Amino acid sequence: MSLILRQKNLTYRTVRSIHLSNRKKIAILGWYGAFNVGDEAILSGILVSLKSVMPNSDFVTFSLHPKLTARLHGVKAFAYYKLFQILPKIDALVVGGGTLLTDWQLALPLFLYLISAVGWAKILRKPVVLYAVGAEPFSTRLGRFLVRIILNRVDLITVRGHRSKRALEMLGLAKPIHVTADPALTLQPADDGEAEEMLKREEIGIGEGPRVVVSLRRLRGNGQSVKFEWLVAEICDFLVESYGAEVIFLPMSTSVYDDDRKIMAETIGMMKNREKARLIIGRLTPQEAMAIIRLSSLLVSMRLHPLIFAAETHTPMIALIGRVNHFVPPSNNKISEFLEMINQESLIYNYEDASTIDLLSKIEELIAVSHLGNGLSLDVETLEEACFYNARLVGESVNYLWEGGVKFWPWRK
Repeated sequence: MSLILRQKNLTYRTVRSIHLSNRKKIAILGWYGAFNVGDEAILSGILVSLKSVMPNSDFVTFSLHPKLTARLHGVKAFAYYKLFQILPKIDALVVGGGTLLTDWQLALPLFLYLISAVGWAKILRKPVVLYAVGAEPFSTRLGRFLVRIILNRVDLITVRGHRSKRALEMLGLAKPIHVTADPALTLQPADDGEAEEMLKREEIGIGEGPRVVVSLRRLRGNGQSVKFEWLVAEICDFLVESYGAEVIFLPMSTSVYDDDRKIMAETIGMMKNREKARLIIGRLTPQEAMAIIRLSSLLVSMRLHPLIFAAETHTPMIALIGRVNHFVPPSNNKISEFLEMINQESLIYNYEDASTIDLLSKIEELIAVSHLGNGLSLDVETLEEACFYNARLVGESVNYLWEGGVKFWPWRK
């Protein structure tokens, strides 16, 4: 009897060891842990999609705040300086989401770090995938040279929109470029109860009028910023006076170098009806931000991911575009790229060109309806499917390489 038990135990341990030995470790590299809700939404979406098609894999990522990232996403996270130490121990590298392919001013150091990581992974003969990334037109010779040399050697390139694809094609990339969608489109909002509880913690009550969510970002130059803040304050006062609206300012970035709360506080200070406006001070998860937008009647946003959340929840929205600041790449291209993909270009307003009267007229039109129409459901559903198609492309590509497919060296096509 004891011999049979020992044999069964040996068989179980053998099967378990084979199962564990077949598990692959995949590293996800992006811009995470920077207290940016949009970036965290991207990472959440990538993990949801990849886990659905690659369940026999373990995922690790890199972050400015590894403990925070590990707690939010349930994966192992390492500081960025450990990247080159971790790369030899992984089976594949996924470079995931956001406008990572740009040499725009202060974004250039991050781009050089990213390219170095990809090059080192290829030297180690690791599969490398660019996962639904965004790309801006390159402005430096160094940036264009590095993109052509390195990205032609990666194993799969997918981008989140047609503008990103054109930006890479203009550089002469020989690799196929697949257009998919922003990974955040796979997310589901938190329960309404959780969102309401969070608003109570922020001392934001529930009024009888419509709830309007406003998401702003810091601008370049004091003169331009003050002019824009007066415009938004005028819009908010109009909504309060005409509809009895409650205005909630929703910050998407709360990092030291890019904190949305400053411009929002200044805008509230310019409102005549500032007692009807509230600023969320605490940091939100992507699911909480999405739930707050779902509970609102209108979104006015300068940032991309609130617009994505609004599209998913069919919340009427206005996208404000224009010049921003020196610290981060401009949002104009990626916002236009997304709204073009869901056939809602008419919702884009350049606050430097559009008149206040035209903008208020459009807002009145939108707030009169309870959701966005014009086939939006089908467009958003198509993009959600593209997110999972993206993950399947990754699974097929990486599995092919694991099974002995072609290995690409950085100096050889």
